[in-house]
Amino acid sequence: MAELVSGEFLSIQADGMTGLHLLSPPTSRIRYSVTSQAPQIVAEERTASALNYPDAIRLRYLQVPGISQQVIDLAHRVTQQAKTPFEETLAIQQHLMSNYRYSLEADTATLSHPLEEFLFTRKTGYCEHYATAMVVMLRTVGIPARLVTGFLATEWNEFGGYFTVRQRDAHAWVEVYFPHSGWITMDPTPTVNGTVATSRWEAFSRFGESIRMQWDRLFVRYSAKDQLAVVHGIREGSDALRERMSRWVSSLTVSIRQALSPLTRKAQTFFPGMLGLITGVTAVGLALLLLILRDRIGLWATTHLPTSHPQLAIVQLYARMLRTVERHGLSKPPAATASEFARLVEQKWAAAGPMVADVTALYHQGRFSRIPLTQDELFRAAQQVGRLQSLSHRAR
Repeated sequence: MAELVSGEFLSIQADGMTGLHLLSPPTSRIRYSVTSQAPQIVAEERTASALNYPDAIRLRYLQVPGISQQVIDLAHRVTQQAKTPFEETLAIQQHLMSNYRYSLEADTATLSHPLEEFLFTRKTGYCEHYATAMVVMLRTVGIPARLVTGFLATEWNEFGGYFTVRQRDAHAWVEVYFPHSGWITMDPTPTVNGTVATSRWEAFSRFGESIRMQWDRLFVRYSAKDQLAVVHGIREGSDALRERMSRWVSSLTVSIRQALSPLTRKAQTFFPGMLGLITGVTAVGLALLLLILRDRIGLWATTHLPTSHPQLAIVQLYARMLRTVERHGLSKPPAATASEFARLVEQKWAAAGPMVADVTALYHQGRFSRIPLTQDELFRAAQQVGRLQSLSHRAR
C-alpha cells in the first residue's frame, strides 16, 4: 500500500482497487518515488473461524467466472480440513506450490478452458496460471481475492545500492482480503531452483549500469528545480555558484567512491596485477568527465529554463522547501494546509518564517490562481528555498 508518492507530476488519482494513475498519459519519461508498506495480517484474523466482509468487497471480489464443477470440488476438497479462512488460504497456496510444476513453455492461450487444463491435465504453468487458480479457488470458498501483476525485483546492484528490474522480472501474484488487515500478499508460484551461471565480468556489467543510471539522474533528467537553482546561483554571484557546484561535486564523488569500493574488491580477487591500471584509468576518466561537463551544466541550464511549466516548477520548489524544513525537525502534518504549516514554521522556527511564507504564497498563486507565475517569481521562489537551505546548514 502506497503511503507517500512524489514525482514530476501535478496530481494523481486512485481507482476503486487502490491503484494509482496519472490524470493523462505522460509525453515523456518521468521520475517518481513511492514509499509503501506491505501490511501484515493481524493475529486475531489468523485464528478467527469466520470473517465479516464489507458488502463492497463481497460484491466485487467474490465474483467467479463460469467454471466447471471440477474446480469447485477441488477447492472444497483442498480446504476441508481448514478451520479458519486464513488456514483455507494457506491450504490452497500450499496445494498449488506442491502439486504443480513451473514452466514458461506451458501456453494455454488457445484453450477454451485454460484453468481446468492447468489444474487437471497439464499441471504445468507459469505465474499467471498459479495466481489465477488461487484467486478462483479462494473466491469459490467465499474468501475475497484479486490477481495482481507487476515485477518481482531480485537482482541487487551493489554499486548503486538498488534493485535492477527487467522485463523478464514480470510476475503475477495474489492479494487476499482480511477486514482488519487489508490486502495481504500471497504468492502460490513455486520457487524455481536452479544454478545461475555467473561470470567474473558480471560485476563490471553491474558497475556500468550504475554509472548509466547516475548519468540519467544527474544530467539527462536534470529537473526544473535543479535548473532554477543553478541559474539563480549564476545570478546571485560566483561565490554562491562555486559553493553549490562544490556540494554537487562532493555528492557525486561520494557516490563514485561507494560504487568503486565493491569493484575494487572484486578486481583484487580476479585481477590482482591489474588493480593499479584499472584504478588509474577510472580516475582519469572521471576527471575528464567532470571537466567536460563543468561548462555544459551552466550552458544547459541557461538554455532550458522551465518557462513552459511554471506550475510544475513551483510544486517542485515547494516540495524541496518541505524537505528542507523537515530536516530541521518540522514535518508538515497530513491534515494541515499549506498556510497552516507556514504559520507553524513561523512559531517554531522564526528565522525561516518569512522564507516559508513567501514560497507558500507563490505556491498558492502558481497552483490555484488562473494567472501563471512569471519567470521572476519562480526565481524568487528558488532564491527563498536557497536561503532556507543555507539557514538550515548554519543551524546544524
